[in-house]
Amino acid sequence: MRPKKAKMSFTDYYTNLKNIQAELRDKICQKLEISEKTFYNKLNNDTFDYPQKVVIAQILESSVEVLFPQKQTA
Repeated sequence: MRPKKAKMSFTDYYTNLKNIQAELRDKICQKLEISEKTFYNKLNNDTFDYPQKVVIAQILESSVEVLFPQKQTA
């Protein structure tokens, strides 16, 4: 029986990694063929497009819906 994975957004997940952030960032940049600067711009502004979100979800073995929850509008 697998333990339940905590549901958190990609930004929260990345921030909580501490020791392996650079390794994950490099892997994502390589797969998406983007620079580190572009990665951080997209991370900070939550502007990954859907195909990029799918690739990130595959790398993290999670779902797009969990990693990139829809923003609630008032």
